[in-house]
Amino acid sequence: MPLRDVAIPTPQVCCLCSPRMRGLWSETCARGTNAALVDLLAFARARLDIYANTVSQINYLSHSLTLRGTWSRHADPMSSMYRGMEANRLLMGLDNDGYLHENNQVGWFKTDYGATSAQFAAEARAARANGHDPATLAQIASLKAWWWPFEEKYGRNNARNCQCLTFL
Repeated sequence: MPLRDVAIPTPQVCCLCSPRMRGLWSETCARGTNAALVDLLAFARARLDIYANTVSQINYLSHSLTLRGTWSRHADPMSSMYRGMEANRLLMGLDNDGYLHENNQVGWFKTDYGATSAQFAAEARAARANGHDPATLAQIASLKAWWWPFEEKYGRNNARNCQCLTFL
């Protein structure tokens, strides 16, 4: 199929990183008709619309799950560190400021380090509980179900080779 030497001034998106789109391009070239090219362009536009509405959301939701897990792995050692600082303060007898330190969610402690430790522990538990949130996982699965019919013709394993799609 001949290419025209025409510069397009607006930004464009290349879909040929996809095995599906490369296969459709080869089929269009083999057919060699304008109707085949019009069909390919219509499919590419519909595919780009679905891509823009699904893949960015999939990436966002996947990264938010990863971030929750990262926060959990951060909050656990912080809780242990503050628990150790509280223990040292209690052993050295430095807990005599006359106040109990509290957090509305985790209770009363002799030192502010104890309250901070309990808060980090509560945050770690919450992050672990939400790290595999079924609603978020279901939303990701639903978005992938919208996307895959536009990507999958040659099998999911071949589609996974596309480096443009960061969620695969």
